[in-house]
Amino acid sequence: MEDKRKEESEVLEETKELKQDISDLQKDIEEIQENVKDVKKKGSFQSFLLTVVILILFVAFALYGFATGIGYGVKKTKENKVKDTKVTENITFENVDVEDVINLYNSVQPMWKCDSPYFIDKKYNVNDISNDMAYTIGFKNLGYNPDEFSAEELDIQIDAILGKGYKFIHKTYETCPMYTYSNKKYKLTGDGCGGTCGPSNVEKVIGASKTDKQLNVYVAVLFHKDVDDKIEYYKDYKLTKKVTNYKVDSNMSEMDAAEESVENAKLGTTYKMVFNLEDDNYVFVSAEPMK
Repeated sequence: MEDKRKEESEVLEETKELKQDISDLQKDIEEIQENVKDVKKKGSFQSFLLTVVILILFVAFALYGFATGIGYGVKKTKENKVKDTKVTENITFENVDVEDVINLYNSVQPMWKCDSPYFIDKKYNVNDISNDMAYTIGFKNLGYNPDEFSAEELDIQIDAILGKGYKFIHKTYETCPMYTYSNKKYKLTGDGCGGTCGPSNVEKVIGASKTDKQLNVYVAVLFHKDVDDKIEYYKDYKLTKKVTNYKVDSNMSEMDAAEESVENAKLGTTYKMVFNLEDDNYVFVSAEPMK
């Protein structure tokens, strides 16, 4: 609100300056017109013609200046308005099934991570995914917690989500529940997982669009930081641009809070996640912050 008032004050001040410049310009034009009258009285045609040309050029330049805002702060104000326009305003769901998009987004998220690992301050490619993370993605998409599953079953899930070009090495991964790998099989050898997530980033899918072979999913992210048992939210991954106008209401129902978090997420950074069509599946390619 304070920033908005400051911007309105700056625009008001620029408007006052513009009015003063217009007034000064009118005085200059009136002075030139008087000079033209004097020239007419003296009968100097060449001088008269030169003065008329100067007058025309002067008025033309003035009109151009008013139209473009050169020297009057108008153009600067217009640029600021465009710059301040949220990138999320023109993002919608185009030619896609929203539920399918949400399911795809969820499928690429690893287990046991409260904040999505894809949303950083630079482009994140599929090959940046570690084998440990790929294992949890594949395991989660098995859809159940079996006592045993094969390497082939895991490969099918990983290929369908990360693509056949992703290089995955089978071995025992230190996760929970614990599965030990041997003879192309993973056998349950440890207990399940416990615990819940504490405060985390606000991440919401806000739109998607697709072509014949590519699907773009747009996710708005508001980053959190714990400070002295309090939560602070930031627009950027590096936590340099603090956001204070997010909405928090402990009395909200879980559904209402989820819906509200869409608007909170839009106060942060919007990311574009790219998926390419491969064997009838959209496989993850990259994620990067939008400018």
